[in-house]
Amino acid sequence: MIRVQDASNGTVLRTLRGMGKAAVDTHSSGVAMDAGIQHVAIVDIDGERVVVTDMTTAKTRQIPAAPVSGIAYVDDRLLIQQWEGALEIWDASGDRRIDTLDSTPYRIAGPAVGIGVLASKGMDDTLLLADASSGQFLGSLPLPPGARPASTGLDFSPDGKILLTATEQSSPSGSGVVLAWNLDPNAWVAIACTTTSRHLTPELWRHYVDEEPPPDLRCR
Repeated sequence: MIRVQDASNGTVLRTLRGMGKAAVDTHSSGVAMDAGIQHVAIVDIDGERVVVTDMTTAKTRQIPAAPVSGIAYVDDRLLIQQWEGALEIWDASGDRRIDTLDSTPYRIAGPAVGIGVLASKGMDDTLLLADASSGQFLGSLPLPPGARPASTGLDFSPDGKILLTATEQSSPSGSGVVLAWNLDPNAWVAIACTTTSRHLTPELWRHYVDEEPPPDLRCR
């Protein structure tokens, strides 16, 4: 059985019973759902297949895969992050592979999907950021040390601007650290404007940020 619940209050939004044997026998090590609650994708516990279930028809589609480190939906596309580095892009139902992008290998957590950005955690205490459309590596952010490599979970806020991470640390109390990263380019522009007290130019942005600037760099 697949049950979809509202994260804010626990209300059951949709329940699917009587799936085929593959879906029933699947142990989840990663779950993703498209925005329309039409498809649910689950990574098998051995990490070598992804099972996509149509929530209306109960039809399932099994995608054979090399070891998978994470999955996510972006609009009507299913992203499958391979352990060895490739990022596969499929249609929402898992019937057709659209593209395969080069990516950084050995991801432990993610991908989490923001506005134009994919975030994941590597083997060390580092967040890896990549362009959502091309898979190109954009940069990294430091994380607090965790109790083990898989001690960090991550996700974006509903508007896709704030990346949240939660890291379990090695301590008798089992405490951890929660961090919030503002990855909205408009916020970066505002910080730069406050710091420089003048409008930014595309040349200045490229010099310090090393990527193409947002379309509007005016300070307000």
